[in-house]
Amino acid sequence: MFFMDSLIGNVDANEYQVKQAFMTGELSAHLTPGWFLKAMGTIYRFPKTETVYFTRDNIDNPINQGPVTVTFSDNSRCDISGTVRVIMPTSEQYAIDIVAKHSNRTFQDFAVKNIMPVTKRALITAATTMTAPDAKIKMADLATLGQDQLNNGIFVLESTKVKELDPATGEEVVREVKHIKQSADGTTARFKDDMPLTAFGANATNFVVTDITCSPEIERQISDQQQAKMGIATAKAKAAQADQEVITARKQGDANIARIKAEEEAKAQQMIVAAERENKVQI
Repeated sequence: MFFMDSLIGNVDANEYQVKQAFMTGELSAHLTPGWFLKAMGTIYRFPKTETVYFTRDNIDNPINQGPVTVTFSDNSRCDISGTVRVIMPTSEQYAIDIVAKHSNRTFQDFAVKNIMPVTKRALITAATTMTAPDAKIKMADLATLGQDQLNNGIFVLESTKVKELDPATGEEVVREVKHIKQSADGTTARFKDDMPLTAFGANATNFVVTDITCSPEIERQISDQQQAKMGIATAKAKAAQADQEVITARKQGDANIARIKAEEEAKAQQMIVAAERENKVQI
């Protein structure tokens, strides 16, 4: 049985295998299910698709390296948890390169050395374009930015200064805001030294941010900022309502004045008519 296992290999439907020949060391990829001649070669197995975790739970998974620590544009330092589904290459050369060129012997090697470093940098970059409160509300947007960079390369960012109201004081302040830079040809500018998954013939899909956890102090600050923003919004709404009430009162007053004036003019006209009639009678 051992002899047969060393001679013949079998590729399952949910995997592909890379074989290193016994004598020559030549590498070959076997991407379709079925039997092949192993001939005592060394076999490296990879799943066709696999989920990579960066969470606090599922700690028994050797690929899970825990949440990614980021700093948002409001200087809130938080941990992002989530998952991403990775589709491995369907090209023989890409499959061989992952083993030979990039020195990965298992999917765990590939995840630790090539997937998670880019995932971390993608989330760190995306986080600088939004505040922590906004990120908590728009976790799907954060995930979209993460998946884009994991597949296509890390964004180049540029800064602009904008005026806005401080949610705590209600005063106008100048804040530096980072956003994704556009190249001269209108495409998204990206760093060239990073290797996105497409460089390995792989692809990221179903990128999901499941949780954003900050320290209790930061969480309180976020809560205070949200309450302050709600207070400012409420005050603006009340001020607008008061302005509208003044306008309505003025219009109502103008209408009353016009009505009284019309009534007085009607009375005066009636008096004139009555006086003319009396004058005719006397004549």
